[in-house]
Amino acid sequence: MPTPTETNAFPAHLAADVTAVIPAISDYQLHPPAQGFTVNVQGEQLQIPYRVYYRQSQVLKCAGRPGDQGHIALCLGTRHHDGLLREECTKQLIAVERPWVAPFITQLIGEYVVEIVQVIERELPKLNAQMYGEYLKDNAALHGTIGRRVVSYWNEYYRSQYPKLEAYPGTHVLNEFRGFAESALTLFSSGPPPAAAELKRWASQ
Repeated sequence: MPTPTETNAFPAHLAADVTAVIPAISDYQLHPPAQGFTVNVQGEQLQIPYRVYYRQSQVLKCAGRPGDQGHIALCLGTRHHDGLLREECTKQLIAVERPWVAPFITQLIGEYVVEIVQVIERELPKLNAQMYGEYLKDNAALHGTIGRRVVSYWNEYYRSQYPKLEAYPGTHVLNEFRGFAESALTLFSSGPPPAAAELKRWASQ
């Protein structure tokens, strides 16, 4: 039996938990996950699916599992094709302080459902700034793309609601995350990775 692609979305030390969750959450899925994006989490290359098509009931059932198995289900739920389920999973996941959660949360900033961005905006004071800053430091180019998407979606869908870009929730969240990233660059200034230059360009945009 081939290994599910979702297995590659989590660090190797979670293999047992991932193996326990994936067969249950993907039972009777509409079709396989859509190809996504690659991130670096504490030196591991992870491949996050762009969209998943599980039954909503399976996602919520698996999200109720204790510990990291529930967190894994919530992470995958933030990639679900249904926006309301993505929002619910975000609400439950955002307070979890695991480095491998960061790519699932930050990706949502550059997507088109503003209600999900507002969830992140409300929870900003509770986020682990160092954890997110380190993740952003190591994935500067990807999050430059997210920054450009924030502007694009504001212009396309929300300009009438938020006439000024600065008032758009995505801009506020993006600016806070830039602060996390800049703090991480300062913290690791003794030997910044090659991504540091790209991150500085992103932070200045």
